[in-house]
Amino acid sequence: MPQTTQHAINLDDLFADIAHKFKTPLAVCLNNIELAQLKIAHGQIAELIFQTALIRQFRIFRFCSMAEN
Repeated sequence: MPQTTQHAINLDDLFADIAHKFKTPLAVCLNNIELAQLKIAHGQIAELIFQTALIRQFRIFRFCSMAEN
């Protein structure tokens, strides 16, 4: 069984990492991902994002942004 980390994460760092990963503005990350109440290890949140529909929101946003340009 995998071990989990119980400490709270720095959400500012997390959202900045997500913004960098998706090449998406930080404000968009904050609007699309409501994780402010979660206290999960950074890696677990990253895993959650990649395995859920949240990634689709980024793809749709990026597609719309490219279409507008």
